[in-house]
Amino acid sequence: MRERGPDTFELRLYIGTFTDANGKKQKKYHTETFRGDRRAATARMAQIVTDYTKGVLVDPTKMTVAEYFDYWLAHAARNKHWKPKTLRNKREAIAYIKREKGVARFRDIKPLDIQNMYGKIKGG
Repeated sequence: MRERGPDTFELRLYIGTFTDANGKKQKKYHTETFRGDRRAATARMAQIVTDYTKGVLVDPTKMTVAEYFDYWLAHAARNKHWKPKTLRNKREAIAYIKREKGVARFRDIKPLDIQNMYGKIKGG
């Protein structure tokens, strides 16, 4: 976290290193600008770290719905102690959502889209 101006902070979390298409290693960060006092900025940074640890931190500007669920299953879901039937039900629901909205960007999903998909999953 670094101060950028009066009551403005840059919050930056190192995500990891990946190799790009040219074979060059790149560092990946989650960065956001926070406006407020230092105490609130520190609390927001703690929330970002918690979200990353739980596997729910996403970059909605770039990630598709399918990419998010793949990430979630690989990271967040593995930390849960679900019964096999529960995990199977979640995977079936995710497969349906990926078929319906998988190519959509996360940022483009509206609350009504979620409500409609939930209704279809529960209803049939």
